[in-house]
Amino acid sequence: MTLGLVGRKIGMTRLFTDDGDAVPVTVVDVSNNRVTQIKTPDTDGYAAVQVTFGKRRPSRVTRPMAGHFAKAGTEAGSVLKEFAISSEQAAELKPGATIGADIFKVGQKVDVSGTTLGKGFAGVIKRHHFSSKRASHRSFAIRGWVTRRTSRRGSPSRSSRTPAARGSRSSTRVSRASGDSSSRNS
Repeated sequence: MTLGLVGRKIGMTRLFTDDGDAVPVTVVDVSNNRVTQIKTPDTDGYAAVQVTFGKRRPSRVTRPMAGHFAKAGTEAGSVLKEFAISSEQAAELKPGATIGADIFKVGQKVDVSGTTLGKGFAGVIKRHHFSSKRASHRSFAIRGWVTRRTSRRGSPSRSSRTPAARGSRSSTRVSRASGDSSSRNS
């Protein structure tokens, strides 16, 4: 049951320790967290604080939410989160107050959770890092299935010939094998 902050990732950078080692760090903007509502066990049945972050144009805020922000005396935010806290911590906060990063101590461990950017309905190669076959140098099995192709001379492959064509070829072979001179000369 601790108070938290809502933020937005700005980017990555690095900090150097006294030994000269580089430590990668993530820069998060947690400025302008505003308290919109204090929930108490008397009125709501539990103790919590509702915090908003960011800015939203007044034309993009619904009327019920505009009334909620106006009651707290804060500007409309893009994100609205609730943190469960103790009754003593709730008594210290007032609606409309701004919470900054000064609630943390130097060296304190914090839990961070975030939402990744959406990638849409992705295939298994992007989603699960599967591999595919090579797509160059006359590869016909790129996606796991073999494409129907023609032979080098441009005629269809043997499997695509009609049975009648195969039958006529076999009959000429038989007549040649029997020694019929008329089929050879023609």
